Amino acid sequence: MARLRRGRFCEAVRYADKRSARHPADRTAGERGLFLWPIRSAGGAGEVTIGPPAAVGSAGKWQQASVSENGEVFAAFHGDRICIFEAEGLREVARTVVCGREGQFRVLSVSPDGHRLATGGHHDTVVKIWDSSTGALVKELADPEWIPEGSPCPLFEPNGRSLLIALSQNYRVWETNSWTPGVRMPRSSPDVVVMAMSHQGGIVAMRSGQTSIQLMDVATGAVLATLQSPIRSHVVRVAFSPDDTQLAVTHWGTRELLVWDLRLLRQELAKMGMDWARPPFPPDENLAPLKSNRITVLGEEPPVVPGPLGERQDAAER
Repeated sequence: MARLRRGRFCEAVRYADKRSARHPADRTAGERGLFLWPIRSAGGAGEVTIGPPAAVGSAGKWQQASVSENGEVFAAFHGDRICIFEAEGLREVARTVVCGREGQFRVLSVSPDGHRLATGGHHDTVVKIWDSSTGALVKELADPEWIPEGSPCPLFEPNGRSLLIALSQNYRVWETNSWTPGVRMPRSSPDVVVMAMSHQGGIVAMRSGQTSIQLMDVATGAVLATLQSPIRSHVVRVAFSPDDTQLAVTHWGTRELLVWDLRLLRQELAKMGMDWARPPFPPDENLAPLKSNRITVLGEEPPVVPGPLGERQDAAER
């Protein structure tokens, strides 16, 4: 799923069959396609309408999605390739050559200016850099630690000068002009890579354990805060709000969305002398408590994944 300009987001919708609990590579079987969901104000204070969705792109199996920080380029895996679109009208502009396997879990990040893509995947040993205007392969990044089954996951920083590549045990920041790697930073709790970068840069949110998220200083690896989710299900997605004052979290097998108020969190930490050493968030003078928050989703019900929840979670983690 990727947030686009003008109140829209794109979603790659898929089903997983009964084999997915035993064979994680089959999780993308039977995918339904790529859908565009409009987001509109419903008129009342705090009321938002999402949908109905409209199918975009060609039929087939879609997986993962990413949009550039400037909102101009959208990309997603389609089968064993990447399709690259102009985000405004979702007009396809390029495709890559073969990039992984259809059933493989893969990760995609678009550079802030939309000029490059970075890809990695489960059991991959390289990170590939692509030209988004032509789909051509530009560079392959390698690290001895990624062999034989490193599964590196790339994520561009908003400044465009750095690419963070994370493994289950640690991460490194690569300089994007010379493609030189920086110091290896350990993760406090080895885990699968679920992460998001703050839009102002400098902070990365990473899953730590199945149900908690750590906010980390990218340059030093210092843990700024640990957020423990009240939902007893694996964290599968994290995302910062455009002003970095909120962090949204979704979990496997649920329809609940948690939103952490980072401004309020820092205010409470500051009272205890425990705020992290970074500039404070600017005050939100327009912030006013809403009497109601109502979100209406128009369109199909999300697909129901068969099989026990625990088995689905285990399959997702492997």
